[in-house]
Amino acid sequence: MLAVVEQVSSLSQTLASVRSMEQKYYTERAQLEKAVLKVPESRMLQLELLTSEEGWWIEAERAWRVLIRCSLLAYTMLARNMDRLKEPAGKSSSAALYYQ
Repeated sequence: MLAVVEQVSSLSQTLASVRSMEQKYYTERAQLEKAVLKVPESRMLQLELLTSEEGWWIEAERAWRVLIRCSLLAYTMLARNMDRLKEPAGKSSSAALYYQ
């Protein structure tokens, strides 16, 4: 059961890193858009915004794949260990019902 908890914990750390990447995207995107709004005639800023956007779409696709992989791993791990999680070793069946 400890292995299952450790595995889920590592998956939650992975999901937190995906979330921080998303926050970084929004921060950088807002800064670039603010710069473009200040100087709308600047072709260089518009090009930088487009280039940044293309790079972030690649990162977003990778992040979605990580999220899908984490979801599948968590489902598989919990499905395989559901009996052990419902009824831990050394517990009576009445105590196991309490943890459900």
